[in-house]
Amino acid sequence: MSRREQLALIESAIALEPRRATYRETHAIYSIDVHDFARAAADLDTAIQLADRPYLRFLRGLVSCQRGVFAASLPDFDRAITGQPKNAQF
Repeated sequence: MSRREQLALIESAIALEPRRATYRETHAIYSIDVHDFARAAADLDTAIQLADRPYLRFLRGLVSCQRGVFAASLPDFDRAITGQPKNAQF
């Protein structure tokens, strides 16, 4: 299955359960894979509103870097590190 096909399926799941943060996270990751960073950022914004977690902050920081807005990534990276200080990935 192509990434575009997977995006279509997760979009159907989001339509059925729009308040599931994990669906938004998955859609964001798939959007990153196809270089749709604006869509990924929007999905991560929504996921963070629904269920804020350090990994979501980390992902949003990475997306900000991909979009060239490096200063915007710093608060998200800081929140990720504060939330999980032993996570070497952050």
